[in-house]
Amino acid sequence: MFRALNALAGVGCFASLAVAYFFMEKYLLLEPCPLCILDRIVVALMGVVFLLMAARNSRGMSAWAGLLANCVFLGAGFVFAGRHIWLQNRPPDETASCLSDAQAAEDLIEVIRRAFDANADCGAIIWEDPIFALTIPEQVMVMFIGFAALLALQMFLLAKMKTQSGAESVIESEAEGAKL
Repeated sequence: MFRALNALAGVGCFASLAVAYFFMEKYLLLEPCPLCILDRIVVALMGVVFLLMAARNSRGMSAWAGLLANCVFLGAGFVFAGRHIWLQNRPPDETASCLSDAQAAEDLIEVIRRAFDANADCGAIIWEDPIFALTIPEQVMVMFIGFAALLALQMFLLAKMKTQSGAESVIESEAEGAKL
């Protein structure tokens, strides 16, 4: 069950990155802003962790470590997508921007710093989903909410497995004690 959930989530992460690159960048010719790039980095990192957990069929401590790593990445994703949504929903007379030229940044820390400097055009809504009327960062936020639900489900199932295995070992030790 965990292997299938992790594999599905990992494939979902990389499928969303493929849509962002091939459809939004190459077909629609939309240039990603730094916050979009940071969201893509978060999704890629989560995808790698999900696929590693699927490949190892992680349970126990390694599963908890993978879930913790993805929770950290998910928290960063919520911050980046939330900031982007906030920028897009500010009044038009206020400057609502981040950094449009991410290539000027030399490293990830610089991209993060510049993305939060508010000096380019992340506040502009350049495309909305024609079905649900969601902007790109709102779609990313929905995806992150889905990942949060998946991580919560996995944590619940892991905790339940640990509780059941602990109860079984208590029953076994009581049965062995009764035999003596």
